[in-house]
Amino acid sequence: MTWDAVGRLGDPAGLRLIWTSPPFHHCNFTVLAASTADHDTYRSLLLSMDAADPKLCEPMELEYVNEWVAFDASGYASLLAAVAAGPVVVG
Repeated sequence: MTWDAVGRLGDPAGLRLIWTSPPFHHCNFTVLAASTADHDTYRSLLLSMDAADPKLCEPMELEYVNEWVAFDASGYASLLAAVAAGPVVVG
């Protein structure tokens, strides 16, 4: 998504792609609620959002989501390993 944005907004000629992560859920919410009912209400509202709704389309596009889905940690292992490996110095 970042690579696409750079291409739309500027000149990516000086950039080089060095790594692409496998798919992962890029946006996660943590709810610190006083009750399970509060958590369930928030989760239900979030998961019921429809990108076709004109009131929700733009905010969802800004987050690069078509729908909200339940959390799945399966895509994070390689991303965490890459972060743990330290910064990549190019040049």
